[in-house]
Amino acid sequence: MEPEVLVRLQEAPATLPQPPIRKLLSMLPSDQLAGIICSMLETNAHLQTDLVALIPRPSLTTAAALLERAEKAVIDAFPYSKNGRSTTAYSFHRVRPHLDELRDLLLYFVDFFVLPGVYPADLQHEYPAIAFGYLDAATRLVHRLPRWEDPAQDDQTRGQLYRRLGQAWRVAVAEVARRTREGKIFGSTPVSAWAENLHQHTNQTNGEYGFREAFNEFKESLGWVIGIDVRPNAPQLPPGPALSV
Repeated sequence: MEPEVLVRLQEAPATLPQPPIRKLLSMLPSDQLAGIICSMLETNAHLQTDLVALIPRPSLTTAAALLERAEKAVIDAFPYSKNGRSTTAYSFHRVRPHLDELRDLLLYFVDFFVLPGVYPADLQHEYPAIAFGYLDAATRLVHRLPRWEDPAQDDQTRGQLYRRLGQAWRVAVAEVARRTREGKIFGSTPVSAWAENLHQHTNQTNGEYGFREAFNEFKESLGWVIGIDVRPNAPQLPPGPALSV
């Protein structure tokens, strides 16, 4: 390199041209980006409504990926044991922070996917499939959680989640039943799948935590679609027509 060129480079201004803000943001890890946004909102609270309106609505796929990551964090936090995963009080306290994070995330999505009022008008028709789909996946996840040796600790985690999910199943059943009473008819194929999933979960929880009530209410309000009528002396009906809502 010529000496004159080297001198010009050495004497060049230290500032570089600023890349576009989109490019800068794309370079950041998601946690760091979230921190920057939250810091901005702390000093510019009026921007929160506009920001929330720009964030895409989470999907079942998004929720499943986040819950899978949180579940893996719980598993990875277990202390090493040559006898396999330990469920002692010591292990519980080791993984408790990750369990709490998983619980909070799972319960957030319970409200997000199951409460009918959260759905905008243009997505109300998706409620049955999404609500029952999330509840099935979330309940299966809770089945996989460790069963702690201390009953009190087990109730703080699995028991608490089962109770909330049992309530949520009842909310979803009641909402779909209400739509049925208003004239919306659901096909026998999805209704049969919802019934089968709920029946499996009811068996696995021994009907506790509200699952027995949810299943009975399902049979009473939607059983006729798949040939089940639990009213006294009621004839068994053939499956309902597969009509879209």
